[in-house]
Amino acid sequence: MKSRKEVREALSGPVPCVSTPFLENGDVDHGSVRTMVNFFIDADVKTILLTPGSSEYYCLSAKEIGELAKTTVQAAAGRAMVIAGDYQLTTRKAIAYAQYLNEVKADLYLVYPPNWCTSM
Repeated sequence: MKSRKEVREALSGPVPCVSTPFLENGDVDHGSVRTMVNFFIDADVKTILLTPGSSEYYCLSAKEIGELAKTTVQAAAGRAMVIAGDYQLTTRKAIAYAQYLNEVKADLYLVYPPNWCTSM
């Protein structure tokens, strides 16, 4: 687990988002994800971010979102902090996703609140 100081240091400088690449058949291109992560790290980025918007979560299943996070963490291999966001999960699913992210060794979990809890 990263200390508060380590997290603050990792959040200095640019924090790029993974823009999910796709293969022609619509599957996530995990090879290109690894290439992108290595490009970021070679550019001295300290943190990589996965978000619902930039990472195209609206096109992905829950399983694919988890696989994307796992690929990103594995590609970073401790060379950069990985922050993985979710996609408006219920409390039970958010807890399960947090446990999964812990298993795959993501550094931080960015929780997005469900849109049903806001008023119009």
